[in-house]
Amino acid sequence: MATLEEPLNPSDIIQREFNTILEMEKYKLQKENILANKTNGFILDLQDFLPDVADMIINDFISLMKRDDLVGMLRSILSVERFKAKLPFDISLKWIGIINVENRKRIRSLSSLDLGKLMNINGIILSLTSPQSIITKAAFDCIGCGEIILLDQTSDELLKPAHCPSCNTRKFTLNEQESKWSDYQEATIQENPDELKMGVIPRSMKVRIIGSHLIDKIKPGETVDLTCVMTTVQVRKRGRERIFIWCLNANYFDVLTKDHTTINLTEEDIEILREWSRHEQIQEILMGSVFPSIEGNEAEKEGLILAMFGGVDKKMPDILLRGTINVLMVGDPSTAKTAMLVGVTEFAPKAIYTSGKGSSGVGLTAAAINEDGQWRLEAGALVLADGGICCIDEIEKMDDKDRTNVHEAMAKQTVSINKANIHTTLRARTTVLAAGNPKTGKISDKLLWVDNISLPPALISRFDLIYLMEDIPNKEKDKAIAEKIVKLYGEESGTTGELPIMEKEWIRKYILYAKSITPKISPEASKRLIEYYVDIRNKYAEEEDMPIQITPRQLQGLIRLTQARARLTLEEVATIEHAEKSIALMKATLDKVITDPITGEWDSGITEMGGTLRKGRKKAMIIGLIPTIHKRPEGMTIEDLMESLENVMDEFELEKLLAEMTNFGQLMNPVQGAWTRL
Repeated sequence: MATLEEPLNPSDIIQREFNTILEMEKYKLQKENILANKTNGFILDLQDFLPDVADMIINDFISLMKRDDLVGMLRSILSVERFKAKLPFDISLKWIGIINVENRKRIRSLSSLDLGKLMNINGIILSLTSPQSIITKAAFDCIGCGEIILLDQTSDELLKPAHCPSCNTRKFTLNEQESKWSDYQEATIQENPDELKMGVIPRSMKVRIIGSHLIDKIKPGETVDLTCVMTTVQVRKRGRERIFIWCLNANYFDVLTKDHTTINLTEEDIEILREWSRHEQIQEILMGSVFPSIEGNEAEKEGLILAMFGGVDKKMPDILLRGTINVLMVGDPSTAKTAMLVGVTEFAPKAIYTSGKGSSGVGLTAAAINEDGQWRLEAGALVLADGGICCIDEIEKMDDKDRTNVHEAMAKQTVSINKANIHTTLRARTTVLAAGNPKTGKISDKLLWVDNISLPPALISRFDLIYLMEDIPNKEKDKAIAEKIVKLYGEESGTTGELPIMEKEWIRKYILYAKSITPKISPEASKRLIEYYVDIRNKYAEEEDMPIQITPRQLQGLIRLTQARARLTLEEVATIEHAEKSIALMKATLDKVITDPITGEWDSGITEMGGTLRKGRKKAMIIGLIPTIHKRPEGMTIEDLMESLENVMDEFELEKLLAEMTNFGQLMNPVQGAWTRL
């Protein structure tokens, strides 16, 4: 472009640039829509301006908007176009949105020097209030003479006229009908989790949203590129000092998709990533790089790595087939559960670490919160991690309310809020990696594993991979762990043997690039998965009283694991080799998780219903014996039940089943020692 001449003032420079860039083909449709009265807004790309002019707009944006200069300039230019086209109506332009602002800032780096400047901030919307109204030009009725006085509102408090110019009266009433109003909303934006170091408290700022074109265009949990101006709001006085807080006045939102990332990959980056993918032990390299200090637990590491890549989402007309791989680790103390979750949080492109016990207020999902009479919607960990990973430690300690909402998030990839006239659904397309502790502190071999942890079957069944991690003395294993720990304190710390280490930045790039690939399952792999599923399902089809060994949920999990393996090697097609490895991994976990200790056979009811088929049949027998409250209000005593079931179960097992069924509302215990049905 030509060098700028010296104009009289900055407004002349900007006006001239407007005339030039509006001739570009990219603005043709927007101009036609404005002239046809189909819209009242205009989107301008700041990259189209000369660098000097763009800097003028960035540094003096708040003044330009207060004087309505930008809107006025554009309206005058388009008015000429309207006149040439002989159109009979006025220009309806009311707002201008700016995109591609090079002045990109992080919330943590903002200072007083940024006040009044146009900037771009990337972050997660943490909370959002209901729409309200804000007055931009107030009309006042003079009590003395009735004259209407208009006054621009430029402060957070309502500005009133000093006196009436006609009768000098100082008393006025607000005329709402003659005043000018705009829609108003407040949001809170927070730093992206992947920009934070471990242990750093995320910073957030209030966002003021003014104008119907911006209202309800975002939801809590969404990642946005926000074009805004930083201003201040006075909050309190301290002696002669005035304390102000910063806030952001929104100009434009660009809501980012779940696969969007701020990391831009060059052709050189992609070639380096492809080179890594060709390594025969790329999976082991990733495991060693993400978990360099953890010895053993190879199956758990493999499952967590695959979960970081995930499968492919598929939207059907009636349902969403999720691609996220959810992993649950239940184990004894000191089995590295927390350390592995922390490792994933550190290396995943977008991950949040939380605790079932520590999540309060908003919790893991979302909540409607009343603050000073104003309801606002605030996102929890699963919503904030939309499109990423949520690592939940001590999941068994979460609130009962969160149990229900977490189940919805894992099953439907959404979180529903219905409170205080707020009825909405937030996206939670989040991979859940959870760790839990046994009820008694250590896994008991005398109980089914589901009886070792306080989680409902509906939630347990949503995990694709479940690992039982027992701390059992083993000379070789203990020696390897001890040597690893000693090395961590010595000169050899941080090594992974003969395999190279991939740096954190490259691991994030690798995962992000892999997620851009949507591998298809080859015909051979599809055939193998189908054969495996059908064979297991029909292994005992002709025998009576045999449990269902696996369900379609396990087949869907196998498909997701197969796709994740293809992504891990950056392949467009998932092969039969990927399918075989996925089958072996899931089979190893199912052998521990759904094996009936009495029969030695798989029983999917352990995860689906919280008990074996035998246990379900015994419950059915109990229900069949106990009368309804209408027939026998006094109920049936345990002695009567024991007499009828003496050949089926002992008194200890009967009491345990009765207590369990009473807790789940299947039975009533109106009189101590007696049970009835509703």
